[in-house]
Amino acid sequence: MIVDFFFIGLFFIGIGFLNAFILKRHPNINAFYCAIPTEKKKDVDIAGLAAFTKKGFIILGTMFIVLPFILKIFHLEEAYGFLILFMALGWGMLMHIKTIKYYKYNEKNNKIYVCVLFGIITSIILLLILLIEYTQR
Repeated sequence: MIVDFFFIGLFFIGIGFLNAFILKRHPNINAFYCAIPTEKKKDVDIAGLAAFTKKGFIILGTMFIVLPFILKIFHLEEAYGFLILFMALGWGMLMHIKTIKYYKYNEKNNKIYVCVLFGIITSIILLLILLIEYTQR
């Protein structure tokens, strides 16, 4: 099981480097960037956003590699499933919330907030469903 988490962690680290490389050259792959008006796109800090997402995926991958070892030390192997949910959904929600600061224009853009809110609500619902399923075992 730890080997699986190791490869998943390496996958997320690779996604972090790949995302930063592609996002700097093709910012339109970012859903938030596509949601804002064309004249406001020049105010978006693409380099900062790419660096942030790179760090975020690298931290997520590192958590996938390190935390299973910690759980094994404390004999909590049954919490692996919950660990995946917590890390992926929790860290994903945090990254969605933190990306808003890279959109520097002053006007409120409701599309960005709706996207973030939808992502957070979906993550919370999935986390609750899977938590209920995990506790019933």
